[in-house]
Amino acid sequence: MSNSSPKRARVREVLPKLKIGRYQPGPTNSLTDVPGVLVHTQSIIRDPPASTWEVRTGITTILPRKDFFNQGCYAGYFRFNGSGEMTGVHWLDETGLLNTPIIITNSFAVGATYTGVYEYCIQKYRNSKGICDWFLLPLIAETFDGIMSDIGALAVKSEDVVRGIEQASTDPVKEGNTGGGTGMLCQGFKGGTGSSSRLIQGLELDEGSGIKKPLDGFREDILDVILGGVVQHSNQIPTHNLIFGG
Repeated sequence: MSNSSPKRARVREVLPKLKIGRYQPGPTNSLTDVPGVLVHTQSIIRDPPASTWEVRTGITTILPRKDFFNQGCYAGYFRFNGSGEMTGVHWLDETGLLNTPIIITNSFAVGATYTGVYEYCIQKYRNSKGICDWFLLPLIAETFDGIMSDIGALAVKSEDVVRGIEQASTDPVKEGNTGGGTGMLCQGFKGGTGSSSRLIQGLELDEGSGIKKPLDGFREDILDVILGGVVQHSNQIPTHNLIFGG
């Protein structure tokens, strides 16, 4: 008799006629529906005597593009409350550009994962003399999993981030007790990693604008949240589909 559990179905699979929200999901309803985005999730599970207490933590690694270092993308952020730490946002405020992976991990692993991004980039992008002649501010977001995990075990290491960057793929994002959501709670219930994508219509800007992406024609409120004001609002009627994920 097998002890493995069947794959848990998503809400849309259980209730195919249920309509959630106003926009159509992407092909797999996952962040990796966005062209060029790669994701990797890793859980770290330890039980005594391997550790003093149970460890249930992990890392989610998101690459906005495979060559994130040389090909930055427009980025913004939304602050739901002031309690969480997310490094690198001052650079987003200043430039609106993202040239780093996005790492989601536990609150005590911000330092280790920050170092991990540097370790990967130093190894790959130092110049012919072995010197780093560039500037980078990693974007690390934390979640507190200290209720369900021994957060003081400092289980996440910098090499876990290097592995995540190297193994990130376009496969649909694993959900539930994995990655940065491994040990998460949400309002007293077990939380976890979730992902989705939506098709949003837009118009392609003319060549004179210098922007080739079809970013115009969004609803104004969507632009405020997704793009952080990077692109000017427009009242034009949308005609082309874009995919945004989260």
